[in-house]
Amino acid sequence: MIGELLFQNSPKRSIKSAYDEMMGFKNAMELHRANDALVIDASQIEEKKKLMGTLMEKGFKAFLELRDGPFRNNRHYTK
Repeated sequence: MIGELLFQNSPKRSIKSAYDEMMGFKNAMELHRANDALVIDASQIEEKKKLMGTLMEKGFKAFLELRDGPFRNNRHYTK
C-alpha cells in the first residue's frame, strides 16, 4: 500500500521539480533580457563608451582589465 502510493506520487514530484527548475530559468532569462535592454540603451553613458573603445582598440583582455580591475581583490587574484 505505502509502496504503491510512493510509486504513484513519484512522477508527480519529478514533474513538479522539473517545472520549478524551468520557471527559475525562465525568470533568470527575463531578468537577463531586462538588463540587456538597460545596457543597450546606455549608449550615451561615458563609461560604456570608454569600455567599448578599449575593447575595439586594445582587445578583450584590456576590456576585462578596465571593467573588472577596480573591483578585484588583489589577495585572490593571480595572473
